[in-house]
Amino acid sequence: MKKSTTLAASLFAGTALLAGGCAMFGPQGEDKVHAEALTASIDGYADWPAPSGFEGWQESFEHDTPVVQYHLNAVAAADSEGLPNGSIIVKSGYSKGHSFRMNTIMQKIDGYDPEHGDWYWAMANESGSISQGGQMGACIRCHSSADGDDYTFIND
Repeated sequence: MKKSTTLAASLFAGTALLAGGCAMFGPQGEDKVHAEALTASIDGYADWPAPSGFEGWQESFEHDTPVVQYHLNAVAAADSEGLPNGSIIVKSGYSKGHSFRMNTIMQKIDGYDPEHGDWYWAMANESGSISQGGQMGACIRCHSSADGDDYTFIND
């Protein structure tokens, strides 16, 4: 549970700041193109495997999503230590009663943001639409504290 606590706490900081209005009108330009492609590419994510040590329901420190589940696409699951280009990590947030609230998503896109591990950050609302996406400062600040240089906590 320690890993999930660390990961959940880090994701909470990003989610809380994003909810404060960093991308009130959704992704624009190139980020909108990435958001539209990402929406299609996460179809069926609930059947994706969880990272080792994060299986099943996990406690979270997030007020709106105190229970979470993690999912890795096939690329990320095949190399969760290296997380190569094409990796997608989905964190599904739920209420205490396990009602779905939102997904926070990381997608590794070669050349997208080399300074920050090439991660595209996104939040999907209950309808599945990407409500916020791009080089999200709150996400980057929190994830920069992850061990290593991959901006993730799943392999720390």
